[in-house]
Amino acid sequence: MVCEPRSYDKKMVNKEKIAITDPGRFIRLLFVDDEPNILDLLSSLFTGAYKKIRVYVAEANQEAIRLAVNHQPDLIISDIARPDGDGYEFLKLLRANQRTKYIPVFSVSGTTSPGYDKKNVIKAEAEELRQYRAGFTRVFPKPFDLKQLLDAVNWYIMADMSTDKALLNLCTETPTLDYKESVDLSTRDGRACLAKDVIAMANIGGGTIIIGVAEQSRGHFAKVGLDPEKLGEFEASLVNKWLRPFIDPSFHIGVRRVIEDERIFIFLEVPGAKETPILARKDNKAASLYQGRVYIRSSAAESREITDSVELRQLLGRFLKES
Repeated sequence: MVCEPRSYDKKMVNKEKIAITDPGRFIRLLFVDDEPNILDLLSSLFTGAYKKIRVYVAEANQEAIRLAVNHQPDLIISDIARPDGDGYEFLKLLRANQRTKYIPVFSVSGTTSPGYDKKNVIKAEAEELRQYRAGFTRVFPKPFDLKQLLDAVNWYIMADMSTDKALLNLCTETPTLDYKESVDLSTRDGRACLAKDVIAMANIGGGTIIIGVAEQSRGHFAKVGLDPEKLGEFEASLVNKWLRPFIDPSFHIGVRRVIEDERIFIFLEVPGAKETPILARKDNKAASLYQGRVYIRSSAAESREITDSVELRQLLGRFLKES
């Protein structure tokens, strides 16, 4: 299966986006955000997660209220800061209508992301508390962890969802999701390249690396799977043993096999770093990995070294918040 990049059609703003794959009862989700790329990401994520789903999108409050009243979604995901009425105003309008007052609403907002210093961390925590007090059911900072969001939605609507299928079919890399066609763990360079991605993902809070998905051209992905003869290299204890020399302090990643469309994929579940950032333990020129340096995942879904004090303060702010 080839995954084409999903372009966002501006004509779909203030209109319904419906993905119907089977008759019967459909899960109904409404996404409200003034950023078209976020709407497209959420739509792609959840149409890949559920067999029976209808997705509605809106950029502004009035259209979102109209869709909510007419279609009675099972759950709404809304951002906070946007022109023409913010997320707080939208929630008030929703709760004032008898047809929509009990619909659960998740917020996804940059206002609750960790700050650059302790003062801004406190500000983000206060904003998170404000959103819960306003009546939001769950609060997720941007950038959000795809798997955490999928799991939370599934719990609230009590649906049968395949998180793995959703991540495989998303066909969009994010800071917390990375695709690789293959990884050569038989060589030091191959192990170092994977270690760099693991370090970077751990430092932003964790995520998933899927092996067996090829980027055939920029933004075009294909689910190719892994050669069964290569699967033996991805035994959990071996993978962690091979990564350990490059990671300081050492920590354990999860490794599991997923079968989809009669192909086998490896999912590497990278936990978030605890207490202190993860550093590179040794140099590897091929991987651009250097001892003592700190790596993160960028908004462009690339693993790279921290290059300025602002990025470093932002990273440290996450650990201050957790402590």
